Amino acid sequence: MMLSPTIPRRIVLGIVFVSLFCPSAMSAQSGTWALTNVRIETVTKGVIEKGTIVIRGGLLVAVGADVTIPADARVLDLSKRTVSPGLIDLTSTAGLSATATAAAAGGGRGGAGTPATATGGPSFSGFDADRKVSEELHLSPGDARSARESGVTVALVAPSRGALRGLSALIPMKDSADGSDALRSPVAEHFGFSGGGGGFGGAGGYPGTIMGVIAYQRQALYDARRHGQLADRWATSPRGLTRPENDPKLAALVPVVRGTLPLFYDANVENEIRRAVKINKEFDSVKMTIVGATEGWQALDALAGHSVVVSLNFPNATSTTGWSYRNAMRHAESDSAAADLAARKLIEGNAAAINKAGIKFALASGGTGAAAFLANARKAVAAGLPADVALAAMTIRAAELAGLGEALGSIEVGKIANLVVTEGGGILADSAKVRTVFVDGDRFEIAAAPAAAPALAQQGAATPAADPWNGTPLRIPVPAAAKLVAITNATILTASHGTIQNGTILIRDGKIAAIGANIAVPAGARIIDGTGKFVTPGIIDAHSHSSLQGINEGSSSVTSQVCICDAFREDGLTLYRQLAGGVTAANILHGSANTIGGQNLVVKMRFGLPVDSMRFDKAPPGIKFALGENVRQTNGGGGNGRAPRYPRTRMGVEELLRDSFTRAVAYRAEWEEFAKAKAAWKKGQLELIPPRRDVQLDPLVEVLEGKRLVHAHSYRSDEILMLLRVAKDFGFRVASLQHVLEGYKVADEIAAAGTGASTFADEWAYKLEAYDAIPFNAALMAERGVNVTINSDSDERARRLYQDAAKAMHYGGTSEQEALKMVTLNAAMQLGIDKYTGSIDVGKDADIAIFSAHPFSPAARVEMTLVDGRIFFDRKTAPTLEALLQATRRPHAAMGDGGSE
Repeated sequence: MMLSPTIPRRIVLGIVFVSLFCPSAMSAQSGTWALTNVRIETVTKGVIEKGTIVIRGGLLVAVGADVTIPADARVLDLSKRTVSPGLIDLTSTAGLSATATAAAAGGGRGGAGTPATATGGPSFSGFDADRKVSEELHLSPGDARSARESGVTVALVAPSRGALRGLSALIPMKDSADGSDALRSPVAEHFGFSGGGGGFGGAGGYPGTIMGVIAYQRQALYDARRHGQLADRWATSPRGLTRPENDPKLAALVPVVRGTLPLFYDANVENEIRRAVKINKEFDSVKMTIVGATEGWQALDALAGHSVVVSLNFPNATSTTGWSYRNAMRHAESDSAAADLAARKLIEGNAAAINKAGIKFALASGGTGAAAFLANARKAVAAGLPADVALAAMTIRAAELAGLGEALGSIEVGKIANLVVTEGGGILADSAKVRTVFVDGDRFEIAAAPAAAPALAQQGAATPAADPWNGTPLRIPVPAAAKLVAITNATILTASHGTIQNGTILIRDGKIAAIGANIAVPAGARIIDGTGKFVTPGIIDAHSHSSLQGINEGSSSVTSQVCICDAFREDGLTLYRQLAGGVTAANILHGSANTIGGQNLVVKMRFGLPVDSMRFDKAPPGIKFALGENVRQTNGGGGNGRAPRYPRTRMGVEELLRDSFTRAVAYRAEWEEFAKAKAAWKKGQLELIPPRRDVQLDPLVEVLEGKRLVHAHSYRSDEILMLLRVAKDFGFRVASLQHVLEGYKVADEIAAAGTGASTFADEWAYKLEAYDAIPFNAALMAERGVNVTINSDSDERARRLYQDAAKAMHYGGTSEQEALKMVTLNAAMQLGIDKYTGSIDVGKDADIAIFSAHPFSPAARVEMTLVDGRIFFDRKTAPTLEALLQATRRPHAAMGDGGSE
């Protein structure tokens, strides 16, 4: 420091002492500064090993090795120190009160952006798109000081709860800063996967599940698009037009759907990342940035081409039995320490993997605070992220994503003077200590932290567990598909044309190329010896809730806008167990809490591949309906402080069905009229605006047009007949009745309607409406010409559906082939996929189960399961349960495996 000739030396030294060790006792110093003899990490223009920086009026006015020092500058000799751009944290809630955050999580009225509902619709929450953080934040001196101590000079303060969260602001880390100090506001609109009250399925109203959140966001974006069109048309030519409704929530989303305001989407785990990207594909004009990406290394293909803010919210060591990290890896206390350590290594190496994939990203704290931000950035560097890339990701890249790359993020003339001075190396060096920080040209000295006593420093340290993985990929390895596969010398139960003794199945490129007793095996084919084995088509479960993150969007009795595809997880261990039971495909259904529930998902059991790879793309879309006690909430409606939900009677269920389809008919007619008007429209006429897109009614129109299959939960014969009458009146077919335990009473009517029946093998009388169920149900319905399947509705029973099928022979005398079809070909027919799977026929997908004995034999077990000709389960090489738990890094209890609905 240059000493003033008018100030005694002892006073100057006293000021220096106070500034170094009592920063809270001294206000920031501003003015003109010259930082000399300092190592400069400019970020954008390399490193100046010994240079000078001049600050004037809060800006950098000179940077270089040969800089003339202004006469009025206060000079700081920073020999043996390094200066870097101030760090920028893009995931902060600093300055937001806990009360405001909680209110926003459950707040928001149901505006024009909420899905249309029928009688008794839910309350809507989490729609706070117009919330402006700049109007409510106030940075405390303590928050600002804590940030500066770790080198953070600017933070993006954003709402962190809810589905449509609001507008963020970029704030300098100055004592008592508020919205008026914002460098930029708004920076972005923020979305996330939490619903009403910040949770799923609670009493917070709609949306109550992750699939509800996604449907809610889609509807809001569609409505915002139309809201903007209406507003533009009225502004251009208002005469003769009704002025559009003033809706500030939708107005806040208009620049988002037009791509003029970025959308920051909080998505951490792999499936969240893929869901967010899927929304962006539907609304491709949206400029989306993925925020979090904690499991980004598992979704590199999805992240490619997107802006990403990578969270450094790492697990912290708490004991040798687990890591306190619930959000990204979802550990249970029963997980082994070795698995947790391996998971931590994967998370810490996440940024390095994303960088290696060529994806441009910024780094952020993930809400852990500034101190952890810097400490975890150093861990990311230790895990393989180049230090220069890490520094750029915390400075210039962050500034660019915040829209202020021309003002922040690097040490260049003309930029804001946000700087960090460290001793002991650059800011990312393990030994580096932050000593001085400049924010808007104001100087803050940082006190050295007191040294911890040796005994305290070691107290509670966990003994690191050995890591058995050594870089093993996270997923269960899936063998590559062989071009040619031959299953030889086996007994083949085709399900379509009888049994072939001592037969061969030739598979080429995942398809069945030949079947027979005398099939020549081409050279080079992979041979699977089927001697003594029985081969069947892969088992198809016509009713499953496996591996779901939420089964029911129970906030309303009509939730056709939600899709179970948005709740499906590819990593549920039950999927692998079902492969071990010969299951190759399943109909993943919404629960039965709704008269009209969510859309279904037909999957192939390609366990080990990403979630989108499991979708059976050729399957026609479907939807879940339900009748009976569950819909009427007979055994639990109105609980948890909620009012009873309509309908409460079976009469009400029928009325709601008819009302919903009446609305769908009118909605379809509205779009048909628009199509006619559009075809007749001529240039110069008033611009035509499409009708409101209703994501709840769109699926019902598809049902009316025969493009979406109805799968209906049912028990009693009177309700079954009621639904068939409603379908006939509106001109659609019910594809399958699920459970249908009194189907034997009305089998002729079911057959006449062309409706399938998917029932249990031998469950009955477990509740009042199942009291008349009988184990002969499947056989009796099949006798009357109904397409019958046996389903599981259970992760446990799904593994032995072949044994359940045999019960139709035991109870009702069904033939062997018909019993086999009840879990293979008939299920494929009900799902509309029999052209591709369900039987062993030339040209079909090679979805095959190989048994040790006849599948209806009590001693039979599955030896191998192939999907599309690839071996996804082989008993000889199958991992143990412990290995599965470690490889998937998921606790068994949190798999989201569905129950019976």
